[in-house]
Amino acid sequence: MFYTHSISKNNILMSIIYLKPDLDIKKLILTFFKRNKLLKSNLSFFKSGREALVYGLNCYGIDKESYILVPGYICNTIIESLKINQYKILFFDINKDFSININSIKNFLKKYKIKALLAVHYFGYITNIKEIKEICNMNNVLLIEDCCHNFLSQNNEKNIGFNGEITIYSFRKTIPVLIGGALRVKKDKKIRKYSIRNITFSELIFISKKIILFIIKLIGYPNILYLNSKLIFKNSKNILNKKISLIENKIIKPINPSFLSKTYLQDLKYHTETILKIQNNYRILRDNINLKYIQPISDEENLNEVLQFFIINSNDEELIKHLNKNKIEVMRWPGEDLPFEVKDNIEKFPNTNFLNKNIMLLPIHQGLDKEECLRISQILNIYLSLKSNKNIKKVLNDREK
Repeated sequence: MFYTHSISKNNILMSIIYLKPDLDIKKLILTFFKRNKLLKSNLSFFKSGREALVYGLNCYGIDKESYILVPGYICNTIIESLKINQYKILFFDINKDFSININSIKNFLKKYKIKALLAVHYFGYITNIKEIKEICNMNNVLLIEDCCHNFLSQNNEKNIGFNGEITIYSFRKTIPVLIGGALRVKKDKKIRKYSIRNITFSELIFISKKIILFIIKLIGYPNILYLNSKLIFKNSKNILNKKISLIENKIIKPINPSFLSKTYLQDLKYHTETILKIQNNYRILRDNINLKYIQPISDEENLNEVLQFFIINSNDEELIKHLNKNKIEVMRWPGEDLPFEVKDNIEKFPNTNFLNKNIMLLPIHQGLDKEECLRISQILNIYLSLKSNKNIKKVLNDREK
């Protein structure tokens, strides 16, 4: 049964729904006063997932100029980091269900001397990692497991990331931290004690920004999502990425976890609550979105998966603008950040380009409550219903003519 309460005519009264969770101020304060300055982990920590990747390749002695096999459906910042560190990149097209095309991988292995393969668990979905692992083992290829999209998904009662020789993480995609890259190296099982760094000036700026965004969210004004869609900040991400890539060719070393990382990574209760909240929010959207008008990527629930977004099939750019106008943040991934080698070769990468233009990511993170999830489904249903009726009227009018 669909949620049918009317949307408030006064749009300014509605809070803003972001794609990523808000900073938990209460948790931040409690963590600060606990003064526990140690974190035990078998991970190595970095500023970003791309730094972790390059460091991991060095750990296994993957020489510069080696071929790295990478899915075309990936953000260009990762590719730039590999290129700037002198690795050769070979792209393969993925399947439309986000799984890896086994035949495509086998063809590359026949033609090239591949040293490493990157397998991505997109948006928290668990990819066909066991098949990939078998192929890599048979061909002496280093398997890199990319868990940057969601480190909370489970696989056989263990976190995903235990199949590859190298596993990379990017915690800031799931929890509100400024920096949060991490690396797991399979051959290194040593548990280390890390000293937590004090709050840095950059983190203070980040926390202040998050607090301001939270206040804007509650007030509902200004609607920064709509302002962004009006091209004010459209190119800022690409400019930032270019600056990042220029400084990537440097000596990369592990760092101690940040204060914010400690706040969230040590709290296993928070992890459990987050998993349950995200999965419940997913069910609310799934059960209330009118499937007559739109289809989610998957309506099958896998309790081992903790998805980063609720993903629907839609190439309607007007829908994105409509949701932004109604204070709901949505996006395509990687969008403009798709590598140009892939974006400019649709024939070779049809599935990747299809996904980049035809899937839409809706928020279901742990910061949302039931009413906000219902509001997303309601606004989506009304828009799609009205658009469907307009299309029907147009067809009838065309027939009469």
